[in-house]
Amino acid sequence: MNKFKYLIATLLLSASVVASASSFAASRTVTQTESQIQTQVTQPHLIVKEAAEATFSKILEAKNAQLTENKVYKDIMEDELMPIVSYQFAAYKVLGKHARTLSKEELREFVDVFRDYLLGNYAALLNDYDGQQVEFLPVTVTSKSKEVGVKGIMKNENGPETNFVFKMRKMRSGEWKVYDIIAEGISMVDAKRSEFSPIIRTEGVNALILKLKEISAA
Repeated sequence: MNKFKYLIATLLLSASVVASASSFAASRTVTQTESQIQTQVTQPHLIVKEAAEATFSKILEAKNAQLTENKVYKDIMEDELMPIVSYQFAAYKVLGKHARTLSKEELREFVDVFRDYLLGNYAALLNDYDGQQVEFLPVTVTSKSKEVGVKGIMKNENGPETNFVFKMRKMRSGEWKVYDIIAEGISMVDAKRSEFSPIIRTEGVNALILKLKEISAA
């Protein structure tokens, strides 16, 4: 996966914009217009689309202003992307079976450090964006939907299209949030779990937390 493909993946795992969960009217007779309005408001692909467009627009503004400091891109991620991701759920998925062995304090610290790690580790990659178009395809959502996959297609001017699937989950609050992305068949959550699991197994979660803190501070 080249740097920009990895950037897109990171943007939407590191990177969820929140939308209200769809609800059915108490009456069985819901007009087609009302149903269409509900669908438009709660479509997960629009959640991702709005966040991505706002992010990419600010990236281009920063590049046009010749702003190269890493903090500029970290701020863009903080403002536009952090609100759209369920970091806690993503962190638990990354921990996998190890999550059951940790105390509440350890879990809380890992979630916080994991968030900072992703923000700091990938902000510099935003500088690779150069105006490529990304399309997000609609998905079918029902009142029983708990998870959906939003397909994204990156249009490469001088190469083949790149496909992504943004995994979204309806949280207890009813909000739809991104928690993983599959790029070229590779899950970001699975990749991080494979990377972190040996460290937790051999050195413990505190060693992993320390390593992530060191990376974020660099």
